[in-house]
Amino acid sequence: MELVYLWIEKYKNIENQGFNFSPRFKCVFDGKNLKITDKEKTKEPYPKNFFGDNINITAIVGKNGSGKSSILELMNSSVEENKDIKCLFLLGETFYGSFEKNMIHKEYLENYCNLQNDDFKKRSIFIFDKDDVVLLNIAQVLEKKASFFSFLNADFIFTKWNITLSTFIPIKLKNSDISLLHIFPINETILNQDEDKKYLNLFLFTVITLDNYQIKNNSHLIKEMDDNFSKEDYFEFLDKIEIKEKNSSEHRVINTLKDFDRSVQRLKELKEKKSINSNDINDLINNDLYFTFYHWLKNNQGYECLSINFLTKKDLTFLDLSRGEQQKISNLSIIGNKTLDLVTSREHDFLFFLLDEPNVHLHPEWQKNLINEILVMTKRELKDEWYKTIHFILTSHSPFLLSDLPKENVIFLDTYDCDEKDKNGIEQKKGNCKVIDPKINTFGANIHTLLSHGFFMKDGLMGEFAKEKIDNVIKILNKPRLTEEEILECENIIKIIGEPIIKRQLQKMLDSKRLSKLDKIGDKIKDLEYELSILKEHQRKVVKDELLDKGKRKYIKKKNNE
Repeated sequence: MELVYLWIEKYKNIENQGFNFSPRFKCVFDGKNLKITDKEKTKEPYPKNFFGDNINITAIVGKNGSGKSSILELMNSSVEENKDIKCLFLLGETFYGSFEKNMIHKEYLENYCNLQNDDFKKRSIFIFDKDDVVLLNIAQVLEKKASFFSFLNADFIFTKWNITLSTFIPIKLKNSDISLLHIFPINETILNQDEDKKYLNLFLFTVITLDNYQIKNNSHLIKEMDDNFSKEDYFEFLDKIEIKEKNSSEHRVINTLKDFDRSVQRLKELKEKKSINSNDINDLINNDLYFTFYHWLKNNQGYECLSINFLTKKDLTFLDLSRGEQQKISNLSIIGNKTLDLVTSREHDFLFFLLDEPNVHLHPEWQKNLINEILVMTKRELKDEWYKTIHFILTSHSPFLLSDLPKENVIFLDTYDCDEKDKNGIEQKKGNCKVIDPKINTFGANIHTLLSHGFFMKDGLMGEFAKEKIDNVIKILNKPRLTEEEILECENIIKIIGEPIIKRQLQKMLDSKRLSKLDKIGDKIKDLEYELSILKEHQRKVVKDELLDKGKRKYIKKKNNE
């Protein structure tokens, strides 16, 4: 099964917009009628079974704010029940959709079923990667297959877990050397103090956490902090806190704190277990007390109260890996774990992965390999499960991923520059999401070619700071006259420019200025030489006149003496 088409009525900056996810079909919906064009029937070429008989990949690309992540968020909700979206899926030659039947062309009505069909709901799973389940996925996939990551690197064969819980949870478990036995060294915490001091500290924690919420009778509640503060005082304080939204996370925090001792007891039960598996870790993560402290500490203190690590036989640990290596393993663990579940499941046959920018933290070389690694791993696990299908839907800014995808498998997003009507005559606001066709043949394209396309870089590939520096050099070189300091400044910038054409052109301009300056010096020399010749001529004339005058005087004197 694959997702063919998605129509979003209204979500964030997406209004009345359709998205084609299948290379085989082109769908257009105007709000009333859904037009489906099947390229099999029109004989139009398209990449058929490009990634394998039961795998499809769709990338959603676009600038920040264009709506990429919003599409995944909305799809992660119940697609068959969400009123903001309409979907069309294909299984074999049968369509499953949330479009009313009167919207479907009669040509496809016989092979159209409502999305509420129990068969679809039971057999389909949507997976949206979330940070708080990544480590759990790694744990689960290693339990199922310890050598799972060996195809990446032979060193990535993890044999042990090490789990550290170090916050308000008063549990202590001893270390163990048994393979796959989980280690819980717990730090001393405020809750290891006596009963009343424990609740005094909880009081302080609660005040800090909920200081922006309405608390009745503040003067009565915020009493002097001393040794007389009791457990009863704390529960009186909790009863006075008023939170308007009953289903909010803040309401959950209050209920957890009211039932604090029971929540702690549930965690203490882990102490009695000799071996703790991924199911126990899942229970821990879903424990209300863990939720309360983990999220508050992570969001407000930047502190991880639960640390899960994985060790290899060579004592290489997961947390010692680079951020890029961790990201790669995290990506593949989510996909691998759910793929292994799909293979062994008797109920589920269709898996949809919603991956939001899986290339984050990856070096360009690894980004370039990501699609291939996903396919190698998925095909390895699916093997002969031909009736099980997987559709990967991922978002990205990176052109490195696109060179592995035909353009029919890429959705290009942009935003409207002003209020205007779209192709269907629907009013769209400035900033709303729109699907565009940038006329890029992505598959096998050179990365530089993709990057240089206006879709990715409207103002060229150069950084803005470098552009400003070079523009300033050009302004200086366009001056009629340059000082020695300006010439030196231009020379220093031109020397370090990496783009050869720009560098060469600016060097010519600088040389021209220098030659111009030399020409001016030459002209000045000529002028000075001319002035000097005049002076010399004048001097010669003066000397001549003086000599003549002196000779004349001698002659007169001589005549007078005679």
